[in-house]
Amino acid sequence: MVQATGPLQSRVHAKLVDNEGNLISDTPFSQLQLKRVPLHLNSTGTGLTLRTLAPGAAFKLLGIKVHIGTGAPLAAAETLTVTLDSGEGAAYDVVLFTLDMGTPSINDVVIPFGGEDDFYQADDAIVIALSANAGGDTWGCETIHELV
Repeated sequence: MVQATGPLQSRVHAKLVDNEGNLISDTPFSQLQLKRVPLHLNSTGTGLTLRTLAPGAAFKLLGIKVHIGTGAPLAAAETLTVTLDSGEGAAYDVVLFTLDMGTPSINDVVIPFGGEDDFYQADDAIVIALSANAGGDTWGCETIHELV
């Protein structure tokens, strides 16, 4: 990140050019607005680990969506767990969310994140997993995050 203060700030400009080098915009740094774009990552399968989200850069977790099964009842104790695998070591790993998908049978879950505590470091990972998949159900998992 570039940061300019004082008199220098008014002289720093962001110049945008097209592929031929023609000037498109010359905006003072103080007026430049950068926007983070949410990233949606999808995975599917029948195994126990639905996704390990490890972007390799600091990130903010915005949400997780999970669909499991074909509408048939899931077995009791098929538990969905979202865990922080901390880059600081196992002593800092934390369960962020847990839900028994089989009692009652739940096929769809939307887990909202995005609060002030949902920022993670570059060496952190978010692990989304099932404790069991007795029926060999196919699942779909979508994580939504943004790099910070």
